[in-house]
Amino acid sequence: MMTQKELYARCKDRVFDQITLVTDNAFTQTANLISIYQWTVSSMGIVSGKGKVDGKESYYTAYEICGFVGDIELRVVQPITGDTSYKRYLDRFGAGLCCLREVVPQNRYGEELECYKSRGLILEQEEDGCAVFDLKSELGILYAVVSECSPLRHKEPEQADGRRICQINITCKDIEAASRKLIELLDIGPYEIGHINPVTVTNLGIRVDGRLEQPEFEYLLGMNCCGNLEIELIAPVKGPNCFADYMARRPEGGFNHLKEVVPTGQWEQTLQHYADLGMEQCIKGKIGPCGWCFMNTEKELGFLVELGDGVPMTKLPNGYDPYFIPAE
Repeated sequence: MMTQKELYARCKDRVFDQITLVTDNAFTQTANLISIYQWTVSSMGIVSGKGKVDGKESYYTAYEICGFVGDIELRVVQPITGDTSYKRYLDRFGAGLCCLREVVPQNRYGEELECYKSRGLILEQEEDGCAVFDLKSELGILYAVVSECSPLRHKEPEQADGRRICQINITCKDIEAASRKLIELLDIGPYEIGHINPVTVTNLGIRVDGRLEQPEFEYLLGMNCCGNLEIELIAPVKGPNCFADYMARRPEGGFNHLKEVVPTGQWEQTLQHYADLGMEQCIKGKIGPCGWCFMNTEKELGFLVELGDGVPMTKLPNGYDPYFIPAE
């Protein structure tokens, strides 16, 4: 396993450009993303292509709708015909966030693929300078690597709206095992792991039987900053919470939510927007000075939305008791 110092250097300048959400109804999914998530679509239509799946040529068609949230493209895919990684994911897990994509320099693309394959990753699909690795059994996810010159990449709009996806979460059963998998397979780490419970969270509210309560609960939280995206891990330990609910439905774990920071002065307005559409807060609180809440959007969007207030973490609370993987 790489050391902390080596991992910090490896992760510092990495770039993620796309998150894929697979669905069996792209039109309903898109309508919900536009109305609830206030997503702006930049392209949509039926796409077709020829690639390799498990090393064999495969033709496919799919509905594909794309739109940027800051520097990361959110892509909705509904498989129509053919065998693809996304069709296999949908068949196994159902609709939801399925794939995170990393951009690599063109002259390193082949080297990256060989490196990952040498570690035992399954190269499930490849097309036009984009490779999709199967980590469904290990983490409940797909992970893609794309050449910076691939025609499958879309240009980020010149005029951004100020929004940004700052974090993607993997909810898992064993946070230490998941951390080590991400480090050993993808060089994503290190992880600072801490305890989230009624001691470390203030202004707590967890929805239980339709009401925001303050029950006994705990989950472990692991955090890594990897280039332009935070990779967060959460493992529920005890008590009612949305992460325990997710793991009860999906023991393999997977991508559970996306986070964005709400601009200064727009917190109440943003919460009201979700409330007006019937989206409840399923958990909220503060860790130190940082406020956050999760909106119960999984049924409509295929993932939970986490909102953060953008206040910098200046001091961790007593009882958080952080430790690192790898330890050093």
